[in-house]
Amino acid sequence: MRSRLRKPAWWSSTRTRACKAAENSRLAPVALTKHRKARFIVMSVECYEELMDGKSSQVAVEVANMPGELGELFDKGVEEHFRGR
Repeated sequence: MRSRLRKPAWWSSTRTRACKAAENSRLAPVALTKHRKARFIVMSVECYEELMDGKSSQVAVEVANMPGELGELFDKGVEEHFRGR
Protein backbone atom coordinates (compact mmCIF):
# COMPACT_ATOMS: atom_id res chain seq x y z
CA MET A 1 0.00 0.00 0.00
CA ARG A 2 1.44 3.36 -1.00
CA SER A 3 1.64 6.21 1.44
CA ARG A 4 -0.44 9.25 0.58
CA LEU A 5 1.94 11.60 2.39
CA ARG A 6 3.49 14.28 0.23
CA LYS A 7 7.24 14.29 0.04
CA PRO A 8 9.00 17.52 1.02
CA ALA A 9 10.14 19.83 -1.78
CA TRP A 10 13.83 19.04 -1.17
CA TRP A 11 13.26 15.29 -1.55
CA SER A 12 13.71 15.16 -5.33
CA SER A 13 17.00 17.11 -5.44
CA THR A 14 18.43 15.15 -2.48
CA ARG A 15 17.50 11.88 -4.15
CA THR A 16 19.08 13.02 -7.43
CA ARG A 17 22.33 14.02 -5.70
CA ALA A 18 22.45 10.70 -3.81
CA CYS A 19 21.95 8.78 -7.05
CA LYS A 20 24.72 10.77 -8.76
CA ALA A 21 27.10 10.16 -5.85
CA ALA A 22 26.38 6.43 -5.95
CA GLU A 23 26.85 6.36 -9.71
CA ASN A 24 30.14 8.28 -9.56
CA SER A 25 31.43 6.06 -6.75
CA ARG A 26 31.72 3.23 -9.27
CA LEU A 27 34.72 5.04 -10.76
CA ALA A 28 36.33 6.43 -7.62
CA PRO A 29 35.47 7.20 -3.99
CA VAL A 30 33.16 10.23 -3.59
CA ALA A 31 33.34 12.62 -0.63
CA LEU A 32 30.01 13.80 0.77
CA THR A 33 30.43 17.22 2.30
CA LYS A 34 28.66 19.46 4.76
CA HIS A 35 29.72 23.08 4.94
CA ARG A 36 32.54 22.25 2.50
CA LYS A 37 34.05 19.66 4.85
CA ALA A 38 34.13 15.98 3.92
CA ARG A 39 31.86 14.04 6.26
CA PHE A 40 31.45 10.67 4.53
CA ILE A 41 33.07 8.72 1.70
CA VAL A 42 30.97 6.64 -0.71
CA MET A 43 32.80 3.95 -2.67
CA SER A 44 32.03 0.79 -4.56
CA VAL A 45 32.24 -2.55 -2.80
CA GLU A 46 35.12 -3.50 -5.09
CA CYS A 47 37.10 -0.40 -4.11
CA TYR A 48 36.41 -1.02 -0.42
CA GLU A 49 37.53 -4.64 -0.67
CA GLU A 50 40.75 -3.60 -2.44
CA LEU A 51 41.49 -1.10 0.32
CA MET A 52 40.78 -3.66 3.05
CA ASP A 53 42.89 -6.35 1.36
CA GLY A 54 45.79 -3.96 0.84
CA LYS A 55 45.61 -4.36 -2.96
CA SER A 56 45.00 -0.69 -3.69
CA SER A 57 47.67 1.95 -4.07
CA GLN A 58 45.29 4.64 -2.75
CA VAL A 59 45.96 5.96 0.71
CA ALA A 60 44.17 8.48 2.92
CA VAL A 61 46.26 11.38 4.20
CA GLU A 62 45.20 14.17 6.53
CA VAL A 63 45.64 17.61 5.02
CA ALA A 64 47.50 18.64 8.19
CA ASN A 65 50.15 15.98 7.45
CA MET A 66 50.74 17.06 3.82
CA PRO A 67 53.92 18.89 2.88
CA GLY A 68 53.28 22.66 2.68
CA GLU A 69 53.30 23.01 -1.11
CA LEU A 70 51.06 19.99 -1.60
CA GLY A 71 48.61 21.26 1.03
CA GLU A 72 48.40 24.64 -0.70
CA LEU A 73 47.82 22.95 -4.07
CA PHE A 74 45.11 20.78 -2.52
CA ASP A 75 43.38 23.81 -0.96
CA LYS A 76 43.47 25.63 -4.30
CA GLY A 77 41.96 22.63 -6.10
CA VAL A 78 39.15 22.30 -3.55
CA GLU A 79 38.34 26.01 -3.82
CA GLU A 80 38.25 25.87 -7.62
CA HIS A 81 36.08 22.77 -7.54
CA PHE A 82 33.46 24.37 -5.30
CA ARG A 83 33.49 27.60 -7.32
CA GLY A 84 32.55 25.55 -10.38
CA ARG A 85 35.69 26.05 -12.42
